[in-house]
Amino acid sequence: MPFKAPRQCPGRGKRRHSCRNLIRGDMKCCSACQVIEDALTREYDRNRDKTEPWRAWYHSPRWRKAVEIFKARNPLCAICAQEGHDHSGGQVDHIKPHRGNYDLFWDVKNWQNLCAHHHAVKTSKELNVRRG
Repeated sequence: MPFKAPRQCPGRGKRRHSCRNLIRGDMKCCSACQVIEDALTREYDRNRDKTEPWRAWYHSPRWRKAVEIFKARNPLCAICAQEGHDHSGGQVDHIKPHRGNYDLFWDVKNWQNLCAHHHAVKTSKELNVRRG
């Protein structure tokens, strides 16, 4: 793999465009800015959880146990399997978005295991449809 030259960190939060640290070409930001990025992400998640209380369901022991069992029974990414690939899934996805509907959230027939790539693509499309 070719070597990527060091570059200036783009910065995060208050340090955006003002961080003077050099980082490897494959890094997103320096360790100091990563701490800020992680804090901003946690703050965003907390605020989002306040406006959408159903998000707490994802943190429940019941969900964690159900996901563990579901992944054991369905280890492959559903979309990769349709495409003829044997790629393991890692994220349990709701086929039809539940949008806070308790019964739809817990309906195992509405779940599929997806790899990170396909989950991100599907979620992005769903968010664009809702916003558009």
